[in-house]
Amino acid sequence: MGAFLLAWDPGGALAARIGVVNVQQVLTQSVAGKEATQNLEKEKVRLQGLLRGKKEELDKFAKEAQNLQLEIEQKGAIWREEERTRKTTDLRRRQRDLAREQDEMKRLLEESQRDLTERQRQAVTQIVKELRDIVHQLGRDDKFDLILDSTASGVLFATPSSNITEKVLQLYDRKKKK
Repeated sequence: MGAFLLAWDPGGALAARIGVVNVQQVLTQSVAGKEATQNLEKEKVRLQGLLRGKKEELDKFAKEAQNLQLEIEQKGAIWREEERTRKTTDLRRRQRDLAREQDEMKRLLEESQRDLTERQRQAVTQIVKELRDIVHQLGRDDKFDLILDSTASGVLFATPSSNITEKVLQLYDRKKKK
């Protein structure tokens, strides 16, 4: 409270210049943000194709095991003991292999999701780092006392004149074109 009173001037001579930036908007509308989103989407589609192929392979493998089990149930009583043992052993092997492949598929899916999340985090971190440099320079050049991120700072109201998002977006895109 004391610092506020020291900074407050009843005559209104002390006015802070405050700017507000919607960083999320810059992330989604900037050339670099759109490019990062496209790259992540391409990777997601590639991984989905890989996983779809793996799932089709697993479905085929599961169907073969199911057919073998059905065959054993239907014909097992008329087979000789060694034939029944051989088919039962084959079924158990297929079921173990299927379980192992399903575990591998689950691991691959989780790993893919972690990888995509990490790539997204890295892309956002890089863009935010570059934005921070631009915002600092803009703050110095345009003599701002304070620039806030409207999405992270809890800003509930800002006048349109204090919103510098478009200017930051233009400066960022211009810098990325160089």
